[in-house]
Amino acid sequence: MNDYDKTSQKSILEFAEKLRNKTLLEAVSSKFKKELVKEMINETEKGNKGNFGSLIEDYYFELDKSERNKARPDFHEAKLELKTAGLKPDKKGGFKKFQGRLSLSSINFNKIIDESFDSSSFYYKNKNILIIFYIHDENLPVTEYKIGFIGIFTLKGNDKQTIKNDWEFIKEAVLAGEAHKLGAQHNWNTQNLEASTSGGKAESNFIKQPYSKTEAKKRRFAYKLRFWEKVIQEIINKDASLQTIDNWSEIRKIFNPFIGYKIDEICKDLNYQLGEGKNKFANLTKEIIMKKGNENLSRDLMVSIKSNNAKKDGIIFRTIRINDKNRIQEEISLPAFSDENIKENNWEESEFFKYLNKPFVFVIFKEIDKNNLVFHNIEYYLMNDADIKKAKKVWIDTKSKIIENRKDFIKISDKQDFHVRPHDEKGNGKNSFWINREFVQKVLFR
Repeated sequence: MNDYDKTSQKSILEFAEKLRNKTLLEAVSSKFKKELVKEMINETEKGNKGNFGSLIEDYYFELDKSERNKARPDFHEAKLELKTAGLKPDKKGGFKKFQGRLSLSSINFNKIIDESFDSSSFYYKNKNILIIFYIHDENLPVTEYKIGFIGIFTLKGNDKQTIKNDWEFIKEAVLAGEAHKLGAQHNWNTQNLEASTSGGKAESNFIKQPYSKTEAKKRRFAYKLRFWEKVIQEIINKDASLQTIDNWSEIRKIFNPFIGYKIDEICKDLNYQLGEGKNKFANLTKEIIMKKGNENLSRDLMVSIKSNNAKKDGIIFRTIRINDKNRIQEEISLPAFSDENIKENNWEESEFFKYLNKPFVFVIFKEIDKNNLVFHNIEYYLMNDADIKKAKKVWIDTKSKIIENRKDFIKISDKQDFHVRPHDEKGNGKNSFWINREFVQKVLFR
Protein backbone atom coordinates (compact mmCIF):
# COMPACT_ATOMS: atom_id res chain seq x y z
CA MET A 1 0.00 0.00 0.00
CA ASN A 2 1.54 3.30 -1.12
CA ASP A 3 1.64 6.18 1.35
CA TYR A 4 0.96 8.70 -1.40
CA ASP A 5 -1.55 9.40 -4.15
CA LYS A 6 -0.14 8.23 -7.49
CA THR A 7 -2.43 10.64 -9.35
CA SER A 8 -1.16 13.77 -7.56
CA GLN A 9 2.17 15.52 -8.18
CA LYS A 10 1.75 17.31 -4.86
CA SER A 11 1.27 14.05 -2.94
CA ILE A 12 4.20 12.36 -4.72
CA LEU A 13 6.50 15.30 -4.00
CA GLU A 14 5.46 15.48 -0.35
CA PHE A 15 6.22 11.77 -0.02
CA ALA A 16 9.59 12.26 -1.76
CA GLU A 17 10.40 15.09 0.68
CA LYS A 18 10.54 12.52 3.48
CA LEU A 19 13.77 11.24 1.89
CA ARG A 20 15.58 14.52 2.48
CA ASN A 21 18.74 14.17 4.60
CA LYS A 22 18.21 10.43 4.93
CA THR A 23 19.74 7.38 3.29
CA LEU A 24 17.56 4.99 1.37
CA LEU A 25 18.16 2.37 4.04
CA GLU A 26 16.83 4.78 6.68
CA ALA A 27 13.83 5.86 4.63
CA VAL A 28 12.28 2.64 3.34
CA SER A 29 9.53 0.71 5.07
CA SER A 30 10.72 -1.95 7.53
CA LYS A 31 9.46 -4.71 5.22
CA PHE A 32 12.18 -3.80 2.68
CA LYS A 33 15.16 -3.26 4.98
CA LYS A 34 16.35 -6.88 4.71
CA GLU A 35 16.28 -6.65 0.92
CA LEU A 36 18.39 -3.49 0.98
CA VAL A 37 20.87 -5.02 3.40
CA LYS A 38 21.28 -7.85 0.88
CA GLU A 39 21.97 -5.23 -1.78
CA MET A 40 24.68 -3.73 0.42
CA ILE A 41 26.33 -7.10 1.01
CA ASN A 42 26.20 -7.87 -2.70
CA GLU A 43 27.86 -4.53 -3.52
CA THR A 44 30.61 -5.11 -0.96
CA GLU A 45 31.37 -8.66 -2.07
CA LYS A 46 31.17 -8.15 -5.85
CA GLY A 47 32.25 -4.54 -6.08
CA ASN A 48 29.30 -3.62 -8.30
CA LYS A 49 27.39 -0.45 -7.51
CA GLY A 50 23.63 -0.90 -7.38
CA ASN A 51 21.30 1.23 -9.48
CA PHE A 52 20.13 3.95 -7.09
CA GLY A 53 17.17 4.91 -9.29
CA SER A 54 15.84 1.37 -9.50
CA LEU A 55 16.16 0.92 -5.73
CA ILE A 56 14.18 4.12 -5.12
CA GLU A 57 11.46 2.95 -7.52
CA ASP A 58 11.25 -0.57 -6.08
CA TYR A 59 11.64 -0.07 -2.35
CA TYR A 60 10.51 3.49 -1.64
CA PHE A 61 7.82 4.34 -4.18
CA GLU A 62 6.97 0.66 -4.77
CA LEU A 63 6.44 1.11 -8.49
CA ASP A 64 5.47 -1.86 -10.63
CA LYS A 65 8.65 -3.32 -12.19
CA SER A 66 6.72 -4.53 -15.22
CA GLU A 67 5.88 -0.88 -16.02
CA ARG A 68 9.54 0.20 -16.08
CA ASN A 69 10.98 1.63 -19.29
CA LYS A 70 7.60 2.13 -20.93
CA ALA A 71 7.11 5.17 -23.14
CA ARG A 72 5.23 7.07 -20.46
CA PRO A 73 6.13 8.79 -17.16
CA ASP A 74 6.85 6.59 -14.12
CA PHE A 75 3.88 8.17 -12.32
CA HIS A 76 1.82 8.26 -15.51
CA GLU A 77 -1.45 9.17 -13.79
CA ALA A 78 0.20 12.33 -12.41
CA LYS A 79 2.22 12.95 -15.61
CA LEU A 80 5.44 12.88 -13.59
CA GLU A 81 8.70 11.14 -14.49
CA LEU A 82 11.18 10.09 -11.77
CA LYS A 83 14.93 10.65 -12.09
CA THR A 84 17.76 10.34 -9.59
CA ALA A 85 21.15 11.97 -9.95
CA GLY A 86 24.37 12.19 -7.99
CA LEU A 87 26.10 15.29 -6.68
CA LYS A 88 29.55 15.70 -5.14
CA PRO A 89 30.68 18.36 -2.64
CA ASP A 90 32.96 21.01 -4.12
CA LYS A 91 35.78 22.93 -2.47
CA LYS A 92 33.58 25.98 -1.85
CA GLY A 93 31.07 24.12 0.32
CA GLY A 94 28.53 23.72 -2.45
CA PHE A 95 27.79 20.84 -4.80
CA LYS A 96 28.70 19.93 -8.35
CA LYS A 97 27.44 17.33 -10.78
CA PHE A 98 28.61 13.74 -10.55
CA GLN A 99 27.45 12.82 -14.04
CA GLY A 100 27.89 14.84 -17.22
CA ARG A 101 24.34 14.72 -18.53
CA LEU A 102 20.82 13.67 -17.59
CA SER A 103 19.76 10.65 -19.63
CA LEU A 104 16.09 10.67 -20.63
CA SER A 105 13.88 8.46 -22.82
CA SER A 106 15.02 6.39 -25.79
CA ILE A 107 14.60 7.65 -29.35
CA ASN A 108 12.30 5.68 -31.64
CA PHE A 109 13.48 6.63 -35.12
CA ASN A 110 10.33 5.25 -36.77
CA LYS A 111 8.00 7.11 -34.42
CA ILE A 112 9.63 10.55 -34.20
CA ILE A 113 9.19 11.23 -37.93
CA ASP A 114 5.39 11.35 -37.50
CA GLU A 115 5.36 13.37 -34.26
CA SER A 116 5.12 17.05 -33.41
CA PHE A 117 6.94 18.21 -30.30
CA ASP A 118 3.93 19.07 -28.13
CA SER A 119 2.32 15.67 -28.71
CA SER A 120 5.58 13.71 -28.85
CA SER A 121 6.43 10.74 -26.65
CA PHE A 122 9.51 12.69 -25.45
CA TYR A 123 7.49 15.67 -24.19
CA TYR A 124 4.79 13.43 -22.70
CA LYS A 125 7.34 11.46 -20.70
CA ASN A 126 9.73 14.27 -19.74
CA LYS A 127 7.60 17.40 -19.37
CA ASN A 128 7.53 17.08 -15.56
CA ILE A 129 10.48 15.37 -13.85
CA LEU A 130 10.79 14.70 -10.13
CA ILE A 131 14.56 14.79 -9.55
CA ILE A 132 16.01 13.28 -6.37
CA PHE A 133 19.65 14.21 -5.84
CA TYR A 134 21.87 11.99 -3.69
CA ILE A 135 25.38 12.81 -2.46
CA HIS A 136 27.72 10.43 -4.22
CA ASP A 137 30.44 8.74 -2.15
CA GLU A 138 32.48 6.04 -3.86
CA ASN A 139 33.35 4.54 -0.46
CA LEU A 140 29.71 3.83 0.42
CA PRO A 141 27.13 1.42 -0.97
CA VAL A 142 24.35 3.25 -2.79
CA THR A 143 21.86 2.34 -0.06
CA GLU A 144 23.83 4.61 2.30
CA TYR A 145 24.07 7.64 0.03
CA LYS A 146 22.61 10.69 1.76
CA ILE A 147 19.73 12.24 -0.17
CA GLY A 148 20.18 15.99 -0.49
CA PHE A 149 17.95 17.99 -2.82
CA ILE A 150 14.53 17.25 -4.28
CA GLY A 151 12.54 19.22 -6.83
CA ILE A 152 10.25 19.10 -9.84
CA PHE A 153 11.56 20.34 -13.17
CA THR A 154 8.80 21.37 -15.57
CA LEU A 155 9.78 22.02 -19.17
CA LYS A 156 8.13 25.30 -20.13
CA GLY A 157 8.72 28.84 -21.36
CA ASN A 158 12.15 29.57 -22.86
CA ASP A 159 13.51 26.22 -21.67
CA LYS A 160 10.78 24.41 -23.57
CA GLN A 161 11.48 26.38 -26.75
CA THR A 162 15.21 25.68 -26.47
CA ILE A 163 14.66 21.93 -26.10
CA LYS A 164 11.97 21.93 -28.80
CA ASN A 165 14.44 23.44 -31.29
CA ASP A 166 16.94 20.64 -30.62
CA TRP A 167 14.23 17.94 -30.75
CA GLU A 168 13.09 19.20 -34.15
CA PHE A 169 16.71 19.23 -35.37
CA ILE A 170 17.10 15.57 -34.32
CA LYS A 171 13.85 14.74 -36.11
CA GLU A 172 15.15 16.52 -39.21
CA ALA A 173 18.27 14.32 -39.18
CA VAL A 174 16.13 11.17 -39.07
CA LEU A 175 13.94 12.45 -41.93
CA ALA A 176 17.14 13.07 -43.92
CA GLY A 177 18.19 9.45 -43.41
CA GLU A 178 21.16 10.51 -41.27
CA ALA A 179 20.30 9.17 -37.82
CA HIS A 180 23.71 7.47 -37.94
CA LYS A 181 25.33 10.90 -38.18
CA LEU A 182 23.77 12.47 -35.10
CA GLY A 183 26.37 13.95 -32.75
CA ALA A 184 29.20 16.41 -32.39
CA GLN A 185 31.45 14.85 -35.06
CA HIS A 186 28.87 15.49 -37.79
CA ASN A 187 26.65 18.37 -38.89
CA TRP A 188 23.71 17.21 -36.77
CA ASN A 189 24.99 18.68 -33.50
CA THR A 190 22.51 20.16 -31.01
CA GLN A 191 22.87 22.73 -28.22
CA ASN A 192 21.06 21.45 -25.13
CA LEU A 193 19.21 18.23 -25.97
CA GLU A 194 21.37 15.53 -27.49
CA ALA A 195 20.85 12.14 -29.08
CA SER A 196 23.30 10.27 -26.87
CA THR A 197 24.62 6.76 -27.40
CA SER A 198 25.37 3.99 -24.95
CA GLY A 199 27.20 0.72 -25.41
CA GLY A 200 29.99 -0.09 -27.82
CA LYS A 201 30.17 -1.25 -31.42
CA ALA A 202 28.39 -4.54 -30.87
CA GLU A 203 25.89 -5.48 -33.56
CA SER A 204 23.05 -5.44 -31.03
CA ASN A 205 23.57 -1.70 -30.48
CA PHE A 206 22.65 -0.90 -34.09
CA ILE A 207 19.11 -0.71 -35.49
CA LYS A 208 17.39 0.11 -38.76
CA GLN A 209 16.39 3.68 -39.51
CA PRO A 210 13.81 5.00 -41.99
CA TYR A 211 14.99 6.65 -45.22
CA SER A 212 18.41 4.97 -45.17
CA LYS A 213 19.87 1.51 -45.56
CA THR A 214 22.64 2.38 -43.07
CA GLU A 215 21.93 1.13 -39.59
CA ALA A 216 22.21 3.68 -36.78
CA LYS A 217 23.32 3.27 -33.19
CA LYS A 218 20.58 3.15 -30.59
CA ARG A 219 20.19 6.57 -28.99
CA ARG A 220 18.55 8.26 -26.04
CA PHE A 221 17.56 11.85 -25.47
CA ALA A 222 19.71 13.51 -22.82
CA TYR A 223 20.14 17.01 -21.43
CA LYS A 224 23.63 18.23 -22.28
CA LEU A 225 26.03 19.50 -19.65
CA ARG A 226 25.14 23.22 -19.97
CA PHE A 227 21.40 22.62 -19.60
CA TRP A 228 21.83 19.95 -16.92
CA GLU A 229 23.99 22.30 -14.81
CA LYS A 230 21.29 24.94 -15.09
CA VAL A 231 18.66 22.49 -13.83
CA ILE A 232 20.90 21.41 -10.93
CA GLN A 233 21.68 24.93 -9.76
CA GLU A 234 18.11 26.15 -10.03
CA ILE A 235 16.80 23.25 -7.95
CA ILE A 236 19.57 23.60 -5.37
CA ASN A 237 18.94 27.35 -5.15
CA LYS A 238 15.18 26.76 -4.90
CA ASP A 239 14.37 28.77 -8.01
CA ALA A 240 10.60 28.72 -8.29
CA SER A 241 10.35 28.04 -11.99
CA LEU A 242 11.63 24.56 -11.21
CA GLN A 243 10.99 23.84 -7.57
CA THR A 244 7.49 25.10 -6.97
CA ILE A 245 6.25 22.92 -4.14
CA ASP A 246 9.40 22.50 -2.09
CA ASN A 247 8.55 25.16 0.54
CA TRP A 248 4.99 24.00 1.13
CA SER A 249 5.65 22.01 4.32
CA GLU A 250 7.65 24.93 5.76
CA ILE A 251 4.87 27.41 5.06
CA ARG A 252 2.18 25.19 6.54
CA LYS A 253 4.12 25.07 9.85
CA ILE A 254 3.67 28.77 10.51
CA PHE A 255 -0.10 28.74 9.90
CA ASN A 256 -1.10 25.46 11.56
CA PRO A 257 -0.98 26.83 15.16
CA PHE A 258 -3.70 29.39 14.28
CA ILE A 259 -6.29 26.98 12.86
CA GLY A 260 -9.59 27.59 14.69
CA TYR A 261 -8.39 30.90 16.22
CA LYS A 262 -10.63 33.96 16.01
CA ILE A 263 -9.24 37.06 14.32
CA ASP A 264 -8.85 38.96 17.59
CA GLU A 265 -7.02 35.99 19.16
CA ILE A 266 -4.54 35.91 16.28
CA CYS A 267 -4.00 39.66 16.51
CA LYS A 268 -3.39 39.38 20.26
CA ASP A 269 -0.85 36.60 19.75
CA LEU A 270 0.96 38.69 17.14
CA ASN A 271 0.57 41.98 19.03
CA TYR A 272 -0.99 43.33 15.85
CA GLN A 273 -3.76 45.86 15.28
CA LEU A 274 -6.13 44.78 12.50
CA GLY A 275 -6.57 47.65 10.09
CA GLU A 276 -9.54 48.72 8.02
CA GLY A 277 -10.33 48.36 4.37
CA LYS A 278 -10.63 45.58 1.85
CA ASN A 279 -7.08 44.29 2.32
CA LYS A 280 -7.13 43.94 6.10
CA PHE A 281 -7.19 40.12 6.07
CA ALA A 282 -4.51 39.95 3.38
CA ASN A 283 -2.42 42.24 5.61
CA LEU A 284 -3.02 39.88 8.54
CA THR A 285 -1.73 37.02 6.38
CA LYS A 286 1.45 39.01 5.71
CA GLU A 287 1.83 39.67 9.43
CA ILE A 288 1.64 35.95 10.23
CA ILE A 289 4.28 35.21 7.59
CA MET A 290 6.60 37.96 8.77
CA LYS A 291 6.43 37.29 12.50
CA LYS A 292 6.11 33.51 12.58
CA GLY A 293 8.19 33.02 9.47
CA ASN A 294 11.29 34.47 11.11
CA GLU A 295 11.01 31.74 13.74
CA ASN A 296 10.23 28.79 11.45
CA LEU A 297 11.09 29.38 7.81
CA SER A 298 14.44 29.02 6.10
CA ARG A 299 16.49 32.19 5.71
CA ASP A 300 16.32 32.06 1.89
CA LEU A 301 12.55 31.81 1.88
CA MET A 302 12.16 34.71 4.31
CA VAL A 303 14.55 36.93 2.34
CA SER A 304 12.40 36.29 -0.70
CA ILE A 305 9.12 37.04 1.07
CA LYS A 306 10.46 40.21 2.71
CA SER A 307 11.71 41.48 -0.63
CA ASN A 308 8.24 40.95 -2.13
CA ASN A 309 9.79 38.70 -4.73
CA ALA A 310 6.93 36.26 -5.20
CA LYS A 311 7.29 36.24 -8.98
CA LYS A 312 10.80 34.81 -8.75
CA ASP A 313 10.21 32.34 -5.98
CA GLY A 314 6.92 31.19 -7.32
CA ILE A 315 4.65 31.46 -4.29
CA ILE A 316 1.41 33.36 -4.83
CA PHE A 317 -0.43 34.00 -1.57
CA ARG A 318 -4.14 34.77 -1.82
CA THR A 319 -6.35 35.41 1.22
CA ILE A 320 -9.98 34.35 0.81
CA ARG A 321 -13.12 34.42 2.95
CA ILE A 322 -15.72 31.67 3.14
CA ASN A 323 -19.10 31.68 4.86
CA ASP A 324 -20.37 29.16 7.39
CA LYS A 325 -21.36 26.86 4.52
CA ASN A 326 -17.79 26.91 3.09
CA ARG A 327 -18.79 29.09 0.13
CA ILE A 328 -16.16 31.51 -1.19
CA GLN A 329 -17.28 35.15 -1.05
CA GLU A 330 -15.19 36.84 -3.75
CA GLU A 331 -13.31 36.32 -7.01
CA ILE A 332 -9.51 36.23 -6.95
CA SER A 333 -7.72 39.07 -8.72
CA LEU A 334 -4.30 38.95 -10.35
CA PRO A 335 -2.09 42.02 -10.94
CA ALA A 336 -3.33 44.64 -13.39
CA PHE A 337 -2.07 44.36 -16.95
CA SER A 338 -1.30 46.93 -19.61
CA ASP A 339 -2.88 46.63 -23.04
CA GLU A 340 0.51 47.18 -24.69
CA ASN A 341 2.05 44.28 -22.77
CA ILE A 342 -0.76 41.97 -23.88
CA LYS A 343 -0.39 43.03 -27.53
CA GLU A 344 3.40 42.66 -27.65
CA ASN A 345 3.72 39.21 -26.04
CA ASN A 346 2.70 35.70 -26.96
CA TRP A 347 0.90 33.41 -24.50
CA GLU A 348 3.95 31.78 -22.89
CA GLU A 349 5.64 35.17 -22.45
CA SER A 350 2.59 36.72 -20.79
CA GLU A 351 2.42 37.61 -17.10
CA PHE A 352 -0.87 35.72 -16.87
CA PHE A 353 0.79 32.48 -18.04
CA LYS A 354 3.70 32.98 -15.64
CA TYR A 355 1.38 33.57 -12.68
CA LEU A 356 -0.75 30.53 -13.40
CA ASN A 357 2.34 28.33 -13.51
CA LYS A 358 3.25 29.31 -9.95
CA PRO A 359 1.86 27.53 -6.89
CA PHE A 360 -1.03 29.28 -5.14
CA VAL A 361 -1.28 29.21 -1.36
CA PHE A 362 -4.84 30.07 -0.34
CA VAL A 363 -5.13 31.42 3.20
CA ILE A 364 -8.73 30.85 4.27
CA PHE A 365 -10.75 32.76 6.88
CA LYS A 366 -14.22 31.49 7.77
CA GLU A 367 -17.25 33.41 9.03
CA ILE A 368 -18.75 31.83 12.14
CA ASP A 369 -21.32 34.65 12.43
CA LYS A 370 -21.80 38.07 10.86
CA ASN A 371 -19.02 39.85 12.75
CA ASN A 372 -16.72 36.98 13.63
CA LEU A 373 -14.14 35.14 11.54
CA VAL A 374 -11.75 32.33 12.41
CA PHE A 375 -8.65 31.15 10.61
CA HIS A 376 -9.86 28.01 8.82
CA ASN A 377 -6.91 26.53 6.92
CA ILE A 378 -4.38 27.00 4.15
CA GLU A 379 -4.53 25.07 0.91
CA TYR A 380 -2.01 24.61 -1.88
CA TYR A 381 -3.00 24.48 -5.56
CA LEU A 382 -0.97 24.20 -8.76
CA MET A 383 -2.88 24.73 -11.97
CA ASN A 384 -3.06 21.63 -14.16
CA ASP A 385 -2.92 21.50 -17.97
CA ALA A 386 -6.71 21.72 -18.31
CA ASP A 387 -6.77 24.89 -16.16
CA ILE A 388 -4.01 26.46 -18.24
CA LYS A 389 -5.81 25.68 -21.51
CA LYS A 390 -8.97 27.43 -20.27
CA ALA A 391 -6.96 30.45 -19.19
CA LYS A 392 -5.20 30.55 -22.56
CA LYS A 393 -8.56 30.83 -24.36
CA VAL A 394 -9.49 33.82 -22.19
CA TRP A 395 -6.08 35.44 -22.79
CA ILE A 396 -6.27 34.95 -26.57
CA ASP A 397 -9.79 36.37 -26.62
CA THR A 398 -8.61 39.36 -24.56
CA LYS A 399 -5.63 40.01 -26.84
CA SER A 400 -7.72 39.92 -30.01
CA LYS A 401 -10.23 42.38 -28.53
CA ILE A 402 -7.51 44.75 -27.33
CA ILE A 403 -6.03 44.76 -30.85
CA GLU A 404 -9.51 45.57 -32.22
CA ASN A 405 -9.98 48.24 -29.52
CA ARG A 406 -12.98 46.40 -28.11
CA LYS A 407 -14.01 46.27 -24.45
CA ASP A 408 -16.46 43.34 -24.47
CA PHE A 409 -14.10 41.04 -22.55
CA ILE A 410 -15.12 37.67 -21.12
CA LYS A 411 -17.27 38.22 -18.00
CA ILE A 412 -17.98 36.19 -14.85
CA SER A 413 -21.37 35.23 -16.30
CA ASP A 414 -19.61 33.54 -19.25
CA LYS A 415 -18.46 30.85 -16.78
CA GLN A 416 -15.01 30.36 -18.32
CA ASP A 417 -13.25 29.93 -14.90
CA PHE A 418 -11.36 33.17 -15.64
CA HIS A 419 -12.59 36.60 -16.68
CA VAL A 420 -11.45 40.18 -17.26
CA ARG A 421 -12.63 43.31 -15.48
CA PRO A 422 -11.23 46.53 -13.94
CA HIS A 423 -8.54 45.88 -11.37
CA ASP A 424 -10.26 47.90 -8.65
CA GLU A 425 -13.47 49.75 -7.98
CA LYS A 426 -11.81 53.10 -8.60
CA GLY A 427 -11.49 52.25 -12.31
CA ASN A 428 -8.00 53.65 -12.88
CA GLY A 429 -8.03 52.50 -16.49
CA LYS A 430 -6.33 49.13 -15.96
CA ASN A 431 -7.89 45.70 -16.16
CA SER A 432 -6.97 42.42 -14.50
CA PHE A 433 -7.49 38.78 -15.12
CA TRP A 434 -9.63 37.32 -12.35
CA ILE A 435 -10.10 33.73 -11.21
CA ASN A 436 -13.78 32.93 -10.80
CA ARG A 437 -14.87 32.04 -7.28
CA GLU A 438 -16.67 28.92 -8.54
CA PHE A 439 -13.40 27.61 -9.95
CA VAL A 440 -11.57 28.16 -6.65
CA GLN A 441 -14.54 26.65 -4.81
CA LYS A 442 -14.25 23.53 -6.96
CA VAL A 443 -10.51 22.98 -6.50
CA LEU A 444 -10.43 23.74 -2.75
CA PHE A 445 -13.67 22.08 -1.62
CA ARG A 446 -14.09 19.05 -3.86
